[in-house]
Amino acid sequence: MVEDRTRLISVVHLGATPGSATNLKMKPTIEELRKVKNIVKEMYFNKNGVNGIGIGDGYIQIMLEKKSKQVFPTKIEGVPIQVIVVGKIRSLKSK
Repeated sequence: MVEDRTRLISVVHLGATPGSATNLKMKPTIEELRKVKNIVKEMYFNKNGVNGIGIGDGYIQIMLEKKSKQVFPTKIEGVPIQVIVVGKIRSLKSK
């Protein structure tokens, strides 16, 4: 039993990348998400129809006022990009 455990640990330390043994995809770190969010802001925030840009659970979300013919990337630096139509954003303050 100890020998098997040692062999497994050795495989991990001998250059296996995270998730390579099982093909699991790891979620981006919060630092990676923040970095890509800033990139997306620079690229798209001032574009007509983009209401907001946010961080989701392992992805960056671009929120649009309405459907757009503009093409958005599916990934930036390996981080998935999700585009959703949220409609017009307005204040909930009562008048």
